Amino acid sequence: MGSIVSSIIAGVTFFCCTAACSVCTSCLGNDKSSSDPPSMTSGRARSVFLLLLSVLISLGYQYGIGPWLSEGNLANITSIGKYLIEGWNRGCENFETETIQEACRGNSGVYRVAFSTTLFFILSGCAALTRPSFNREGWCVKYMLYLLFVGAMIFVPSDPLFLSIYMQIARVGAAFFIIIQQIMLVNIAYNWNESWVMKADKANSENEGSGKLWLTSILGACAILFIGSFTVIGFMYHHFQGCDINMAVISITLLLIIFTTSLQLTGEESSLLTSGLVSAWTTYLALSAISKNPNGDCNPRLGKDDAQGILLGLGVTCISLAYVGFSYTSSSTLSNSKFQKESENESSKHVTGVVTNDDDKHGATDESGGEYKNGAISGDGANEIRDDGPVSETWKLDATLGLISCFIAMVLTGWGEISADGNAANPDMGKVSMWMIISAQWFCFFLYIWTITAPRLFPDRDFS
Repeated sequence: MGSIVSSIIAGVTFFCCTAACSVCTSCLGNDKSSSDPPSMTSGRARSVFLLLLSVLISLGYQYGIGPWLSEGNLANITSIGKYLIEGWNRGCENFETETIQEACRGNSGVYRVAFSTTLFFILSGCAALTRPSFNREGWCVKYMLYLLFVGAMIFVPSDPLFLSIYMQIARVGAAFFIIIQQIMLVNIAYNWNESWVMKADKANSENEGSGKLWLTSILGACAILFIGSFTVIGFMYHHFQGCDINMAVISITLLLIIFTTSLQLTGEESSLLTSGLVSAWTTYLALSAISKNPNGDCNPRLGKDDAQGILLGLGVTCISLAYVGFSYTSSSTLSNSKFQKESENESSKHVTGVVTNDDDKHGATDESGGEYKNGAISGDGANEIRDDGPVSETWKLDATLGLISCFIAMVLTGWGEISADGNAANPDMGKVSMWMIISAQWFCFFLYIWTITAPRLFPDRDFS
């Protein structure tokens, strides 16, 4: 009887494992032949899902594991548990209250996951430089290795790797991402405006006057963005007064929004929808900056749960991930779009014959005399695609996602600031974070002004 039960259990286990492997293979496996040249879209969706998974794990570490690993639980756990508590409290033990220490441990949990994620994408980018098809291969194994690495980070002490070293790296990476996000938003706004204008023209060509709905929708979206921006600016004037730096940041933001919008309206280089989206983004950055002010007299949010700020930050992150992972236009933003268009138009001229994976047979040839074997080009044409085309550009996807992982860490931890009960435990961190965000915001304004003025200053150059 026991052998029968064992056989049944073994059979059920086998079928469950087979089903799980099938699911993993279908969801995470390679969807293209290795002989197909990779593009910037290779592995995008799977990379984005891994980043979303890292957010969920970070929240679990921050609000689950971190608060539980307090010194008050030392008496009831094993030696391994004591090691974990000592490791997670390293760098947090000098804070005065248990509330601040708990926040410190939660932040270190976020840094553990973000460090693993950033390192994962750095290694993926390096691998993509040497093997361009790496971004679309072996995702089942990649996910398992990533989860094992995240789990191993639990046993690494918080200081100095996470609280001292990685936190500073993440802050710099997040500041760079803010600038990249500006480029993404401008691109999104341009494509959004162009799409709705084309739909309006198409509707008018089919039925005169029917395109007004799309044009009205554009104006409505612009109104929502500008009204929302000015409302938040008014909110900041009312609630964050009392410090000259706060008033200066808010006023400069308002003046630059008015200036850039007025500049955009004087020409045809941009659209009102783009100005509205840039205004909303820079207003969010202004709110993020002054909310990091360590002076409690002019920062009513200091020491309080910043649920709204976290939700806004995660919302911005989701927009970025959706754009990077699923937008067709993001591949041209992250790579050499001119080459991609040329390679698509000339693909039939570069490859002749039949592509084969047989080492003993000759494959196709390109115009430069190179020969395809096992999905690669040998001979004189080998360097043509690897050096100039999107094949060598896939690492940019990993670099962007690595910066997004830094931004996620800063969103969840308040840019490294630890505060409670209306006081900042590390006020120097708050000042540095505030000025990093302010500097990034000013650069975003400069970048948008340049996109408007450059075509006017250099009319003979193509800025499309």
